[in-house]
This record gives sequence, structure tokens and C-alpha cells, in this order.
Amino acid sequence: MKQKSLQISLSIQETKKLKPIYSKVVFCVYLYFSISILIMAGLDQTHPQATKDGEVVNRLLESQPEPKNLADLARLLIRYNNFPGAREIQQNLQVVLQNWQLTEETLFEQTRQLYATGRAYQPKKGDEPEDWS
Repeated sequence: MKQKSLQISLSIQETKKLKPIYSKVVFCVYLYFSISILIMAGLDQTHPQATKDGEVVNRLLESQPEPKNLADLARLLIRYNNFPGAREIQQNLQVVLQNWQLTEETLFEQTRQLYATGRAYQPKKGDEPEDWS
């Protein structure tokens, strides 16, 4: 019995000959396998917010566990959870947790209470509310 192998590589001309729905399916399969190969190769990705978030993390490393800081830490822990990259940010977030003697569970419990009472992000004195109308 002969085994047939599946070849994924198609030329642009070949995909144009396919019906539109099939060419989209082929593209999705190709994209899926390309991403899978990158993940298996262990290549780290750069998060689009990494520069801005790095500044926030540096501020948190120097700060105390105040309501805004707790909310920022929880937000960033959720954002970078299982993200394939930004290892320095992920490590620094764990350092902040240790410095503040918190676990993720207690942090999330505290931030849920902050959001429930509307104290997570308080406007600074002198800040005028933005007009979104």
C-alpha cells in the first residue's frame, strides 16, 4: 500500500484557480501551520504594548500597593498570562507580587472589590472629565 503525503505549499497561481472559499481555507491552514512552527521553534513575540507596559511595571517596582497600582498589576498579569514573549515583563510582574506579599488570587480578589466599589481608577485632582458625546 502506498501512503500519500499532503503537501501544503501552493503557488499563488494555484490558489487563484480555487474557488474563493477554498483559497481562504488554504490560507488559514497555511497560516495555522506557520504560526505553529514559530511556536514550536520557541521564538518569542514582542507584545505591541510592551514599551508602554514596561514603563508601568518599572513604576510598580518602585511603588506601594495602592488601588491604582493593584489594578495596573492585575491588568498586566492578565495581559501577559501565557503570552509567548515579554519574559522580562512577566518576571518583573512576579517580583512586584512578591514585594507586595500577594498571590495572584489575593490580588484578583482585592481588585474585584476595587472595581465593585468604583475605586480602581480614580481621576486625579484637577482632572476634568472627558466629554465622550
